[in-house]
Amino acid sequence: MRSAFRVFAWLLVLSGLVVFAGDFWSYLATDLFALRPLGEVWAAIDRDSLAILQPAIERHVWAPLWHDVIFPALLLPAAPVLLVIGLLLILVTRRRPSTARRRSLGR
Repeated sequence: MRSAFRVFAWLLVLSGLVVFAGDFWSYLATDLFALRPLGEVWAAIDRDSLAILQPAIERHVWAPLWHDVIFPALLLPAAPVLLVIGLLLILVTRRRPSTARRRSLGR
């Protein structure tokens, strides 16, 4: 299970780097540096799933969740969000040395 989360974490990091590269490429073309919001990147990948998410959450989960949490998160810059979440998952799922090994290291 841990390895699946680690793969997912590395995919998030890679996605964040790809989105940042696209933002940087856009900067080179236009001389205007702007980080694309997460919602815009998601819409570019699959607009229908994003359009379905709002009514599904408002009707079946809890309406304030969309307005107070998810919608503001979709306005955040995509590259840093993906990188931070991916790096946090990598830290959480890292392998820790066994107890015997820690004792031999003096911890």
